[in-house]
Amino acid sequence: QDCDTCPDYTFDDLTDDYWPVLINKVLSETGKSKIQYIGHSNAGRTAIVSLEKGNLPTSKIDTLIGVGVPGSFEGESPFKTCFNRYGVCANRTLSNLEHVSLDDVRKELSKCISFDIICSDLVFLLRSDNRISYNLLYDYYNFLNRTSDGQIGQNLGIDNFGLIRGNFPLFSSPSDLIVTNEDETQIYNNIVSTNKKYLKVLGPHTGSPLSLPDRDLTKRLIKKVLHGLPLSTTETAINLINST
Repeated sequence: QDCDTCPDYTFDDLTDDYWPVLINKVLSETGKSKIQYIGHSNAGRTAIVSLEKGNLPTSKIDTLIGVGVPGSFEGESPFKTCFNRYGVCANRTLSNLEHVSLDDVRKELSKCISFDIICSDLVFLLRSDNRISYNLLYDYYNFLNRTSDGQIGQNLGIDNFGLIRGNFPLFSSPSDLIVTNEDETQIYNNIVSTNKKYLKVLGPHTGSPLSLPDRDLTKRLIKKVLHGLPLSTTETAINLINST
C-alpha cells in the first residue's frame, strides 16, 4: 500500500477496513477459524484498536503478540520530544509527499533542529526506508500531541497475549527511542487475558540490525510465546517483566 500512487490512507482506514479484511482473507484462504498475529509498531497498534472497535471478533484471534506498540504516548521518548518541538517545521515539506519513510522524517527534522543535542542524536540513530502514508504520519503527530485520548486496549479480552518492549539506555527517558515504556506497561495492564506475558529486549525501535524487531532474541521470545514454551532461567531473569 506504500507506493507513490497508492492511497494516502489514515489510521482509521487501517483499523476499520484494511486490517479486518486482511485477517478475514487469511482465515478464508486457509480454512482456519483463528489466527496467530504478530505486529511490530503500528501493525500492533492497528490490531489492538481494530479489535477494541469491534471490527473483528476477538474469537478469531488465538494469540496476539505486539512488539514495540505505541499507544497514547504517555511518558517521554526522544521521538515524542523532538517531533513535538519540530514536527510543524518538518511537516511543511513532508506534506508534499503521499508516502514517507522514517528517513524522510529524519532528514526534514534535521533541517529544523539547531543546537539541540538530544534531537540531533535522535535523527542520527533513527533510520528506515520503509514507508507509510503521510496521513498516517499526521495521525501519529496528533496522537503525540493529544492530552485527552485514553490508552488503547482497555478491557480488551484476548485468549493469549504477548507484549515485547524495547529499550535504548543512551537517553534518560525510558523508551525504545519512539515508544514509551509507560505506554507499553499500560497497554499490557489493559489487556484482559489469563495467559499473557510482558517482556523486554535491549534495542531501539527500528533502524539497525540490533533493533527490537530484528534481534534474534526477540524472534526467539516470540516463538516461545506462540507455542507456549517455558522461558529459560536467563530469559526469566533478564527479559520477563510480568506474566499471568
